Amino acid sequence: MKVVYTPQIADFLVVYSFSGETVTATIAGQTDSVEFSALAIGHCRADEIETTLPHDVFRGAARDEDGNLTVWLLNPYPERVLRDDHETNESYDARRAHWQRQQTEYEEII
Repeated sequence: MKVVYTPQIADFLVVYSFSGETVTATIAGQTDSVEFSALAIGHCRADEIETTLPHDVFRGAARDEDGNLTVWLLNPYPERVLRDDHETNESYDARRAHWQRQQTEYEEII
């Protein structure tokens, strides 16, 4: 399964886990899973994916003619990174670099 993470400014964090063609998302202690194994060749839009989560993090899915599954997931990131009062330059620079990477769409094979 290929996962494409799409960036968006948001005030929440999401943690994803994967098992086969099931994607589990957790937001603030609330968890929901979506099973994509029944998805036939074609596309599934975000509004066609049912979830109990407070935010729409499942952005869509598609299965190609070879049976390969691609799932688009929200990659939320904060509007800005604030420096903590006692934070070292190195720590702040690392957090800022991570924040900047979150603003770019990327993909991974699961």
